[in-house]
Amino acid sequence: MVTKRDQHICNPEIALKGKPVAILRAPCYNAVDKWMRDVMKNARARLDWRLLGRDIVVLHLGDSESRMRVETTINTLTSSGGVKVSILRRYPA
Repeated sequence: MVTKRDQHICNPEIALKGKPVAILRAPCYNAVDKWMRDVMKNARARLDWRLLGRDIVVLHLGDSESRMRVETTINTLTSSGGVKVSILRRYPA
């Protein structure tokens, strides 16, 4: 379970201008950070996350092509069974 001990500081620009992509649940912040680094690297996109209660909101800042790459990467990583995050909700582009 994610705890408040390991606070994550969101990128201010993405926090203000980013659009939600998904809501996740993960066992710890390290899992979220690892998963997010994988998505950002593979999708070549600007992403960050913030807490919403015990869940994590993934935010994207970029154009529609970048968003499409994020969606494709999330699908690939989810099906590969790598880092364990549960996707609770996805937002349309």
